[in-house]
Amino acid sequence: MFATRTRATVLFNSFLHGVLLYSILFYLPLYFESSIQHRPFTAAIDVFPICFTVMPFAILVAFTIEYLRKYRWSVWSAWTLTIAGFGVISLFRSTSNAHQRTGFQILAGAGLGMLYPALTIPMQASVPEDDVGLAMGMFVFARQMGGVVGVAVGSTVFSNVFASQIKTLYPLPPSLLSLENANEAIDFIPKLRDLVVNSVPKRGF
Repeated sequence: MFATRTRATVLFNSFLHGVLLYSILFYLPLYFESSIQHRPFTAAIDVFPICFTVMPFAILVAFTIEYLRKYRWSVWSAWTLTIAGFGVISLFRSTSNAHQRTGFQILAGAGLGMLYPALTIPMQASVPEDDVGLAMGMFVFARQMGGVVGVAVGSTVFSNVFASQIKTLYPLPPSLLSLENANEAIDFIPKLRDLVVNSVPKRGF
């Protein structure tokens, strides 16, 4: 599977696709619950823009590739939109308005959706017909492995950054003492809506 540059590149791109796709779907709702203080059901609705745009753009690109008989443009365009979308999503703050939160998600969702057919077609085209099944199995495995790594790395980064940031607020008031353990941060989110701490400024996620 790694005998040619095309296959190796596609598998690596599929891995990165999984890292970005699963990490954003896993951690973006936490932003809405913690920084915007939405309830879980509302937070799920808040990520609808990125979820809704994935499938239509995947279908659109698949038909466009079939019509043009070329696929490189779709790979470059997809990664451009994905990088731009994740770049602006990283700027989300507790003060970001609804238009920003929706529009930026659509940008990232378009790129993530385009990557599905944009990466599948070159993988199929780069192997003999008898090896297409094996190639697609490796392709899907690379994406799923990327998802596992993305969620795991995201969890580690979140815990480390949270632990370093919470230290800047020491000494913590009694109502926040449980946050000295970064592992308690997510479980603490439901309590934020009823919490009143005058000395702790509200910060972005």
